[in-house]
Amino acid sequence: MHQKGFAPILLVLLIVAIITSGGILFYKNSGKQKVIDPHPGVKPVPSVVQKQASVSSTPSPIDSLTITSTSKIELFVTDPKGRQIGLSPTTKKYVNTLPGAFYGLQQGLVDDTGARPPLPDMIQFGFLDTPQNGIYIVQVIGIKEGKYHIDVYFSSTSTPIDGVLKINQIDTYKIEFPKGTIEKLAQ
Repeated sequence: MHQKGFAPILLVLLIVAIITSGGILFYKNSGKQKVIDPHPGVKPVPSVVQKQASVSSTPSPIDSLTITSTSKIELFVTDPKGRQIGLSPTTKKYVNTLPGAFYGLQQGLVDDTGARPPLPDMIQFGFLDTPQNGIYIVQVIGIKEGKYHIDVYFSSTSTPIDGVLKINQIDTYKIEFPKGTIEKLAQ
């Protein structure tokens, strides 16, 4: 007598059950949004939210200084003690003798789908901590001839600066921190 047994039939039933349950799970989850963790393995730090007891008309203190621009310029910043960061207009080399400060080019973001144009590159200068009080001299150096636009941020308040430069031409500004004043100096 020739017996085939139940093994092939059970195998076929098992495969059908797996495919069916997989299809049901796919259909059930197809309407849900997928959340992609941009920092896998990094645990979020819980934040503490404090409510303000009363609303004050006093503005918050200025505790940061940041300068950004998408124009074809370089910056050279000198702090109240003479320490510097940025592209030196005399040596044409990058300098960083200003502790706690950062300066550099941030690459513009690109839409991988191509639906939107890429964002422009951005020059950024700022501090990781509260800057020293006093007068900062900011030199804006033309890399390409034309108009430029700079945003100077004191905490969350932005002050725009616009100008026109030729290649290697320099506009100089005096910024007083934490007062928040900006003055263009004569050439």
